Formats: sequence, C-alpha cells, structure tokens
Amino acid sequence: MLSYLGIFLSFVIIFILVLYKVNLGLSFVAGAILLGVFFMSPPLFYDTIIQTMNSLQTIELVLNLLAISTLNLVYASSGSSEDLVNSLRKMVSSSILMILMPIIFGILPVSGGALFSAPLVDLEGQVMALKTERKIFFNMWFRHIPHLIYPLETALVIAATLSQIALGDLLLYQLPIFLIGLLIGLPLALRGIDGPHKIHVQRTYLKDFMGAFWPILTVILLIALFQVKVYLATTFGTIIILLTRRVTVTSISYRIKDVASIACLAIGLMLYRNFFEQSGAVVFFSTLIQSQAVWPPLWLVGFAFLIGFVLGESTPSTTLAMAVLSHVTFNPATAGLVFSSVYLGHLISPLHLCFAVTADYFKAHLLEMYHRLFPATIITLVANTGIMLFLDEFVI
Repeated sequence: MLSYLGIFLSFVIIFILVLYKVNLGLSFVAGAILLGVFFMSPPLFYDTIIQTMNSLQTIELVLNLLAISTLNLVYASSGSSEDLVNSLRKMVSSSILMILMPIIFGILPVSGGALFSAPLVDLEGQVMALKTERKIFFNMWFRHIPHLIYPLETALVIAATLSQIALGDLLLYQLPIFLIGLLIGLPLALRGIDGPHKIHVQRTYLKDFMGAFWPILTVILLIALFQVKVYLATTFGTIIILLTRRVTVTSISYRIKDVASIACLAIGLMLYRNFFEQSGAVVFFSTLIQSQAVWPPLWLVGFAFLIGFVLGESTPSTTLAMAVLSHVTFNPATAGLVFSSVYLGHLISPLHLCFAVTADYFKAHLLEMYHRLFPATIITLVANTGIMLFLDEFVI
C-alpha cells in the first residue's frame, strides 16, 4: 500500500506544480525525490542522480532541447515569421489562409503560436461570417496536427529518445495519424463555407515565402531525411539565420532565461524517468500488464491519453507516460501510439496553454471549444489506434 501511495503522490505533486506554473524541470525533480523517499535507499538515491547526470542520453537530450530553444529565440527575433505571413497572404484565399496560418505558426518555432494566429483566423472568419466555434477549430486543430510529424516538436524528440528509436523512423510511423487528422479536420472546417478554396502562387511571393522559410525547411530535411542529430541540425539552422538575417543582442537578451530553463527541464525529465525505473515503481505497472488484468493497448492509448489530458502539457506528459510504460519493448508503431495518444489528450485539455489562450481570445464557453474539437480528437485517436495496432501486429 505504501508503494502505491508513493507512485500516486509523485503523479499528484507533478500535476499540482504544473497546474500552478512551476518550472517543469523542478516539477519533475520534485516527483523524482518523492519516488526516492518511498522506494530507494540513500546509496541508490545518490547513485541514480550521478548516473543520470553522466548519462549520454541525458546529455544528448539537454543538447537537443537547448538547440531547439535557441533556434526558437533567434527565429522569432529575426522578423522572419512576419515576412513569411505577409508573402503567404498574397497567394491564398481566405479559407485556405485560415488553415495555413495556424499551421505556419504551429510548425515554426514561435512560442504562443495559437495566440499569434487567432487574430488572423478571427479576422478572416468575420469576413466569412463564421461562428466562433468554427474559428476555434481552425485555430486549434490545424496548429497542432502538424506537430504529430514535426521533427522540432520537443515531446516527439523526447518520445524518440526515451523509446530509443531513431527520430526519422518514428516520423515515418507518425504519417498515418497526420493524414487522418487532415482528412477529419478539413471537412469539419470547410463544410458549408461558400467561396473558392484556391491557391494562387506567384513567383515573386513564393520567393519571399521561401526566403523566410528555408532555414526551418533545411533543419526539417536534415533531421527527417538525413538522420542528422537534432542538436546539430538545429544549431546549423540557427547559424543560417544569424548569417542571413539581422538579429540584435537586445532583441534576444530578455529571453535568455528561457533558453537556460530548458536545460533544467531536460535534466528534470531524465531524473524522473530514471528514478521511476531504478526505484522499482515500474514493477507495479509491469505486473498489471503481464497478468492481463488490463488489456495492453488500453495502457498504450487510454493511459497516455489520460496523462496528456490531466497535465495539459505534451512534454511532461510524454515523459511521464514513457516512464510508466518503460517495461514495454517499444517499436516505432507502439512508441508512436503512446506519443500520439498523449498529444491528442493534451490537445483538448483545459490546462493546455493554446486551449486556454484560444478560449480567452474568442471569449468562448467550454461547449464552443469542444463542439468540433472533441469529436475530431476522439475519431482521430480511434482510427490511429487501429492502424498502429495493425502495423505492430503484421508489419513490424
């Protein structure tokens, strides 16, 4: 009973600290300490800390998250995102623009992207006389669906790291859910909208678009196609931006603390994961699955989805789910299933920052937020589960 209490309390302390916006890294360190108190002797406690700090896996994760955070900072400070949006607006109709704006601010490393795209979606939606719940769906769904295959998505990088699967391999198995999300989202978003859904590409505007987008595209291609380490590819992208765009020290100095805090996050994540494994807490969950008391896919899908919904943060939720399921022998299909379930859970969580800022911007009630978002999420989750279980059983 004491063991179960320790597991439960470690979850609760993380949830409470995340809820109150405590630094994510410190939240996971607190959870790890609780596990150590309940499960570990002092020598094992100390050894686990030392092993975690000296682990190549920890070092690589720190480098990955630092490099991504730095790229975010430099890109946002260079003015490239504004140039990209202005060029794109000249090439597409309003309905397509409403889809592309959340996608662009979703796949580009711009913090608070949902709030950036919300005014654009709202403006175009007013012109098209759309209801609030439809504009919310545009802003939320098309911002987040690309993250399921986005190499710079931190939670996806963590899922690949903790499952010990190459990021490029994991991305390949994420393609089905990305396509499912688009197939479900497009009719829900565009049905009943009058007017053309057209794209009119002109060389001048396309040149301007690519001029702003090519550093990010280079990073994506290096990771997805050439299996370049994340920290190397993103550092290369940062160097490209610094060499080709004007970025002043003043424009980035006020956000240096954000880059520093990402190292704390990476260390906290790995500490919690290793404490969970070394403490023996994972035996409880392993026994449940091995006894067939719980259908294994229910853990991979239901538990991961619930963790994402409860925490409302894709990064800590992915780490927590991977830690609890660390006894599972992951392959690209099962690892992708856990990550996707976590991500869809966090997508519709009221604690999700994008969910909150979108609701605040549109002054929306919960029913308006969920009117299209909830059914689209559940249908996507169920369809992806069937496909991934099929791939796990008959392909891998």
